[in-house]
Amino acid sequence: MELHRIGENTFYFDNPSIIGLYLFESNNVLLIDTGIDKDTIKKAIKIIEEKNWKIKYIINTHSHADHCGGNYYLLEKYDIAVYASSLEKVMIENSILEPAYLYGAYPQKKLQKKFLMAKSSKVSHVVEYGELIIENKKFDIIDLKGHSPQLIGVVTDDDICFLGDSIFPDYIIEKHNLLFLFDYKNTVNTLNCLKDEKHEKYVLSHGGVIENLEPVIDYNIKALKEVNDYIFSLLTDYKSIEDIHRSVVNNYEIRENLPQFYLNISVIKAHLTYLVDEKIIINSIIDSEVKWKINNK
Repeated sequence: MELHRIGENTFYFDNPSIIGLYLFESNNVLLIDTGIDKDTIKKAIKIIEEKNWKIKYIINTHSHADHCGGNYYLLEKYDIAVYASSLEKVMIENSILEPAYLYGAYPQKKLQKKFLMAKSSKVSHVVEYGELIIENKKFDIIDLKGHSPQLIGVVTDDDICFLGDSIFPDYIIEKHNLLFLFDYKNTVNTLNCLKDEKHEKYVLSHGGVIENLEPVIDYNIKALKEVNDYIFSLLTDYKSIEDIHRSVVNNYEIRENLPQFYLNISVIKAHLTYLVDEKIIINSIIDSEVKWKINNK
């Protein structure tokens, strides 16, 4: 793990899920997300302590385990203020809810692993959209919901915009095809709204630093629409979730383990929610199954 400077006071640690860092004049440090677990954040701590900086603050963009998994260890080690949006706070503090909402009940132990479920940890401050002042420095908190219920972005006073998982680079999309999202409509709305966010640099949690965001936005919207259109195309007659899932994973040549199975089912349901709420498709209970079909009315 290495620390990279991208603004006067703004840095990031290269990591599969990027950890942002802002350095105050006091040598106190704000982290933007904390990685997936103790081992990951310990690597960042080593670099920070070698510089005689002190970790005092965390902003979590959202509650997924690879973004808040280091929180509990940091809170055991330091006196830290933790900031998150109100809905994500609930999930961070009660991490069993992450696999529970994917599974639809108390999750089996195979789903209670660090990939889906961080260790629960306390969030001390709920952030609102707009201006957040810490040590007389201004951070802008932006609404990026869609990938998760209340995902936020963070803009530092160096005009560096941390975008969490609201947007992905093309190579991630080409690798995974079926991008995780909680809410299809809000994901696309967020991407369109990002066209109005003009900043010096943008940090994608799973894509590094970029300066030209618009082509990446367009690629994300196109990829999401292609999946949505494909699901729609399957529904010339009534199909169950299992039917749709089978077609999707075969079409995109997706190999699944148990957590990935439930993640993909959740994504498909998010697409179906959009289609049924927009009255593009209908659903009905047939032979004790919920089935979905194009609305021909």
